[in-house]
Amino acid sequence: MDNIDIEKKKRGFSWLYILGLILLIAVLGFLFWPKDISDEQDDVVGLATTEEMAATDDNYAADDRTASDNNAMSQPVSSYVQWANNISQNEMGVDHEFTKNGLMNMADALAAVAERTPNVNRDQFNNKLNTMRNKANAITNNWESTSHANKIKDAFQASADVFAEIQRTSFQNMQQDVQGLKNEIQEMDTSTMTLEQKSKVKDVFRQAADVLQKMEQNRAS
Repeated sequence: MDNIDIEKKKRGFSWLYILGLILLIAVLGFLFWPKDISDEQDDVVGLATTEEMAATDDNYAADDRTASDNNAMSQPVSSYVQWANNISQNEMGVDHEFTKNGLMNMADALAAVAERTPNVNRDQFNNKLNTMRNKANAITNNWESTSHANKIKDAFQASADVFAEIQRTSFQNMQQDVQGLKNEIQEMDTSTMTLEQKSKVKDVFRQAADVLQKMEQNRAS
């Protein structure tokens, strides 16, 4: 009987050892088991999504700045500036259509800027702009005329008067820009055929476009 009791006690202790070993393995497994792969993937996706959102926000900001720059100029000014930027691709001919189109576009651009300029003489502005348009039409009426340079310079000088008045009332920091345009116009030689000073005519158109663009940008800033 004593042997049987001892055997039962040994069997009881064996089950306790086995149960304790199982519990130890379970605890160790919980502590050292690798992190779930799906959790790591979630972290990576979350980071990528955040970076994509940040990049998207930057793109939107860049688009907004670009749209803002384009919207700073009124449509007539934008059209004239674009025309002047492509001026090297166009050639002046004996029909003077090139110069006429340039003067008409410049007059429209000036009218758009003047319309948003306070404290100016509207009637005087309109008279100057009409002079530009009339001279522009006149140079295409008779291509054999030898007075085209006079008419073109008269039109440019009328535009310079409008530029100067707009600058005086609204853009005090652009006096040198407008004076540079006046100097370009003054250098035109009315005793020389227009087609013999094509580069000078184009320079005036370009300078006028630069001044108009700066005025619109300064107004928007």
